[in-house]
Amino acid sequence: MPTVANVAVLVLQALIDELGALQQSQINRIARWHSLRRPAAAAARLEALRALADADRLDLLEPATERLAAECARAESSAPVRAAAYDALLALIASDLLPQASFRALYETWDEGTNGGGGPGAVLRGEEVLFRID
Repeated sequence: MPTVANVAVLVLQALIDELGALQQSQINRIARWHSLRRPAAAAARLEALRALADADRLDLLEPATERLAAECARAESSAPVRAAAYDALLALIASDLLPQASFRALYETWDEGTNGGGGPGAVLRGEEVLFRID
């Protein structure tokens, strides 16, 4: 069973890999979805941060966020891409602590932008696996 720290490292590296491979069409989709999902993501972000604090996991989020921010700066990512990447990181690190709707509110912009919507739906159909931390 992976530890919480191992999951955070895997999640962060996957996001950085995706960030480095973004095409302009994906960046444009992220920008569109970001503007549509901003209110839902803001509420879910607060919920996720509270859940991580209650689970005493904020110490995992800070270094992951710093590394993601550095990669976004290196890639000269736009504000919507940075926000979507951060929300995706938050959603994935807190995935075992969040209701499904909150997870989707955070992850959907990244998923729609990068995969055209294959992620959460695929997760729900069992085509992808989220780490579950007991």
